[in-house]
Amino acid sequence: MIIILISSDIFLAIELSGATIRISQILFMILFILWVYESLKNKRFLIPREKSFIPMFLFCFSILLSLINSEFLLKTAIYFAWAVFNTFMVIYIVQYARRSLENLEWLIRIYLYSYVFIAFFGLFQIISSIVFGKAPLVTQWWKAGELARINGLNFEPSFFANYMIAGAGLWFVLWFKKSKFIKYRSIAAFFIFTVIIVSSARSGWAGIAIIVSGAVIYSIIYFFKNFKIHKQGLKLTILAVVCIIIAIPLIIINFDKLKFLLAGTGLFGEKSNSVSLRFHRIVQTLQVYMDHPINWIIGVGLGAIGAYMINRPGQFSITASGFEAVWSVEPSNVATEILAGTGIIGFAIWIWLIVIIAVRLWKLSIDARITEKYRIICQAFLWSFILQILILQFNATFLRPYVWFHMGMSIAIAHCMEHFFINKNRKENFTIRTRL
Repeated sequence: MIIILISSDIFLAIELSGATIRISQILFMILFILWVYESLKNKRFLIPREKSFIPMFLFCFSILLSLINSEFLLKTAIYFAWAVFNTFMVIYIVQYARRSLENLEWLIRIYLYSYVFIAFFGLFQIISSIVFGKAPLVTQWWKAGELARINGLNFEPSFFANYMIAGAGLWFVLWFKKSKFIKYRSIAAFFIFTVIIVSSARSGWAGIAIIVSGAVIYSIIYFFKNFKIHKQGLKLTILAVVCIIIAIPLIIINFDKLKFLLAGTGLFGEKSNSVSLRFHRIVQTLQVYMDHPINWIIGVGLGAIGAYMINRPGQFSITASGFEAVWSVEPSNVATEILAGTGIIGFAIWIWLIVIIAVRLWKLSIDARITEKYRIICQAFLWSFILQILILQFNATFLRPYVWFHMGMSIAIAHCMEHFFINKNRKENFTIRTRL
């Protein structure tokens, strides 16, 4: 249930003073308490020694340190609490997966199918809007009562796309590399692609473009390197060309009817409010970072960037009429948010964390000691992890639970591959013995 509902922002979510407590977080709290109780009952905690835990806890510390300079102490404190919460969620994922390869495989399969489940729900939303004129949990409409925008369990379509793109990347790589790990790879991958496209989230379109273009480039390099056609790459290229040939005439003929999909982009006479606002907010966030030397070092507090701007209306031209308005002002780019929120200290730790995960997955994906089935899984999580980080730069915050869960899965896979195949003779667990 936690895995399936990890992206939920509006379904069974509780709003407390601007902070959102999600059902997946409540369920994990229960699960975590049960784990602690079991550990105390058995008089020991089994915690894996995992190198990624160091930058994760240091990142939490950088948020705590930024409280010194925060002008919105409540929100920064809440962000710190969620960072710690997410860190323990990752620790739990790793220790659960490490118990056995069967546990790891079960987690991966459920995680993969959860994207298919949410994609089906998203498809149901748009079909329901067309057929019945209403749809469950829909927050935005292209045409009220006629055509909804898919947002799944998220606040809006862009957040839905940011969540789904990791699943699209996972399923696509498993199909592209002909993985035997799971069935229906091609059906699942292209179904998720279709739902993301229909969601009309431009960040999702960009993510799919990155996936397809990357695969085509890989196929071309593969051909010149091996003088052999990459069969999956050829299939993809043919499919992409056919889709383009069919789509272009249809778009030209129905351009006036489809023009609304470009709303907010500034293209073909449409207003550029959406794109320009996000770009302007990125620039303002960088200005916040450069505003004072202390901001360079420890930041202005993660979650407090909007408050910093509002407190200087003459400099940033932003005002707020109430508490909720102050809470809602956020950067639209994860990298600049972390840089301005936690300073160069937190930003460097964040880069360290991303690099250490990516490098480990890359090394494992080409390590002959790892069986082919798991090497492909490492590749799938590597590229989906990188893709998710890239797409988060459009409109998201790094502390969303699904981002940390995906990161936790990536760390768990790297850890288990090292433990079961490379360091199998080493005792990596350390035990904290306690007395009731």
